[in-house]
Amino acid sequence: MSTTNIFTSRSFLELLQQERARVHRNGQQFSLILFRLAEHADLSAVVHPIMLPAILKRIRKIDQVGLYDEKHIGLLLPHTARDGARKVAGDLYQIQPIASNIAGCEFYMYP
Repeated sequence: MSTTNIFTSRSFLELLQQERARVHRNGQQFSLILFRLAEHADLSAVVHPIMLPAILKRIRKIDQVGLYDEKHIGLLLPHTARDGARKVAGDLYQIQPIASNIAGCEFYMYP
């Protein structure tokens, strides 16, 4: 994890692999939300100083946030089903610094 409390893309993908292995061992589930950044959203100017603090205030300590790729912020939600992930995304969309910098989101559940 970087000093900005957000995993790099490589680290976040490794974290996803670890969580997938954990799910196979314990029979739990996890959700992944990918927020697509708006065209004008700049990582250093918008995501780190504005969006990240708002996201960190909303998520649990076990949840993880990271860069999925250059255009997506990933939110890993262990032990969370689809309804819980949709609630988190809906809550985040109500926060103006986030809503104005997100072009959309996708949900993934495992398994």
